Amino acid sequence: MSSSDHLTQMAIAEGLTGLEVWFANDCPDICSEFKDLLQYWHELTADNIMPARHQLAPKKIVSHLPYVGLFDIIRDDTGGIGDIMTRLEGTELAGFYGDITGKSINDLPSAQVVERVKFYARVLDKYKKPIIANIDMVRSDRPLVSARGLYIPLAEDGVTMDKVFICSHLIA
Repeated sequence: MSSSDHLTQMAIAEGLTGLEVWFANDCPDICSEFKDLLQYWHELTADNIMPARHQLAPKKIVSHLPYVGLFDIIRDDTGGIGDIMTRLEGTELAGFYGDITGKSINDLPSAQVVERVKFYARVLDKYKKPIIANIDMVRSDRPLVSARGLYIPLAEDGVTMDKVFICSHLIA
């Protein structure tokens, strides 16, 4: 079973539809922007499984900044993912989702988007490597939109994911 089949089937088993998910290195049609970000992520990992947030240099990803988001992972008492807080949101993401900086993803207006973000976080936490998702999004105030997102796990200690860096581009 390919990574797309495996991760997409995991999403379907959780009741999520309208998306395909790959481990980034297995994505059959990766755009050049994501290739650059993945190469940068690999450079930062060095001896760790995942790089830390402080290793990211915004000046190295300037062209991506309008499309990026950074989320803090809040752990629950069992060490699982309790909440996901928006730390940073690029202008293009804010234009689509509204300004949610400093808020829980549970504050997003779409329950479907909330569940997808939680799913991506669980996958990143389990496998500790970047994923790419193609997503069909429906909002009551907008026509059908497709997007492609790159989701990258970050870890201050190099092992336990504490942040998720995303880059998302609308493709329709």
